[in-house]
Amino acid sequence: MLNTTAAPFDDINARLALAYATDQRAFIRDSGAGDVDAVDSPISPGSKWYIESGYPRYDPERARQFVAQVKQKHNGQFSFTIRGWPDDISRIQLKVLKDQWKAVGIDANVEIDDNDKMLIWAVTGNFQATLWYQFDSPDPAIDTTWFNPALAKKPPEWALNFGRVTDSTISTAIADMMSTTDERQQKTAWGMIQLRLGSLCPYIWLYQVKSGAIARSQVVNVTKWTLPDGARGLDLGGGAHPLHQVWLRL
Repeated sequence: MLNTTAAPFDDINARLALAYATDQRAFIRDSGAGDVDAVDSPISPGSKWYIESGYPRYDPERARQFVAQVKQKHNGQFSFTIRGWPDDISRIQLKVLKDQWKAVGIDANVEIDDNDKMLIWAVTGNFQATLWYQFDSPDPAIDTTWFNPALAKKPPEWALNFGRVTDSTISTAIADMMSTTDERQQKTAWGMIQLRLGSLCPYIWLYQVKSGAIARSQVVNVTKWTLPDGARGLDLGGGAHPLHQVWLRL
């Protein structure tokens, strides 16, 4: 995730350079991410809301062109700090990204911090770039909170739009989506949001984490539950599920 109010990522060319410089498939392989899928928007490719966002595909030559433009504006420098968590997986991921970006002339300084600090820095806008896991809610409307321009406050004011994304087209699309129950109109709005995020690049997309529930055969109804109106509930939501319906077969 990039802070679009902090240099160098207040410059669209810097965000584009990073996007073109990031080889998602090589990242997944080299970081040992396992059975995951590359993504290009906050919506999963298998979702009915998904469209191809036009997000930049890995292209090191295009990346170098944008790097040159950024360096021209910043006294020959293109450097920033990216933060991550103090676990082995994050450390490996940060190294892979640092090496990929270095190959096109981008200098990334890695800083390891605990989760509490990462959260505070995100909501106050005290970061340039950070590893981040988010999105893909069962109802994607929930995820608009994280890039809603109405929630993009100037740092250090607290904001849930952590990347401080501001765009009138996204604002209009969110308003249109929230004002109708017509699924076709909602899909149109979501398509516009994905296209704008794909061109603005406030996020450098990596992969989608797959969630699952594993239990012994004696554990019954792990994901089988109903809502108050009798409709079946979702198997998993945000990687979690309720427990009130679970019982043990002894």
